Amino acid sequence: MLTSRLIGHRGVASLAPENTLAGIRLAAEMGVKWVEVDVTLLGDDTPILIHDADLARCSNAEGLVIDLSRRDLKNIDAGSWFSKEYAGEPLPLLSDALTLISHLGLGLNLEIKTHSIDPDKIAHIVQSCLRSNPFPADKLLISSFEHETLQAWYQTEKKTALGYLVEALPDDWQQRLDMIRARSLNFDWQQVSAREFMMVKESGFELYSYTCNDPEQGELLWQQGVDGVITDYPQRFPIS
Repeated sequence: MLTSRLIGHRGVASLAPENTLAGIRLAAEMGVKWVEVDVTLLGDDTPILIHDADLARCSNAEGLVIDLSRRDLKNIDAGSWFSKEYAGEPLPLLSDALTLISHLGLGLNLEIKTHSIDPDKIAHIVQSCLRSNPFPADKLLISSFEHETLQAWYQTEKKTALGYLVEALPDDWQQRLDMIRARSLNFDWQQVSAREFMMVKESGFELYSYTCNDPEQGELLWQQGVDGVITDYPQRFPIS
């Protein structure tokens, strides 16, 4: 198994603003061994951590992320929306996040949010950032809902562990996973049945479920063979 049984969703999304360095640090302080965060591009091709295509939900700003450049980041507060404690928390550069996560010894599930960006372009830029900020291959899983983005990644970097994200299981799941030699299927535990995910597991792929915040449900998923549970609330689960 590549990751740990418990993966902090967007850092620790229940206790700190999501996709921030503060959330990553808190995950490490709690004893979480792996975190999942999202990456996309600014308009000047700078990779940053953020989930949405726009700024409104998780910052003090409005508008599209793609309309920003790196120099605009100094005016954005990505923490106050969550609580006063995190006022002034920045939108992190991917490079800064990689440095911190590596320093803390955490594993990383990096989800690529393509949004309207060309899949080849975003795959290339994120790969370049990883080359400039080396990260242990045995602690890295690249995932995306966009199969074209994972295909673009695989075309130029075949050694990276890839995870295909789905909600419901597509009919051609085997073909899609085989096409990119995926390491895992990352699935919505509420939309994929136990029979379906065990079929995937028996085909040799690892399984990671999102976003499970109920420890009893998480325990059941582990018992059924799921390798890892991605959660907003790692503090509710046994951390080992």
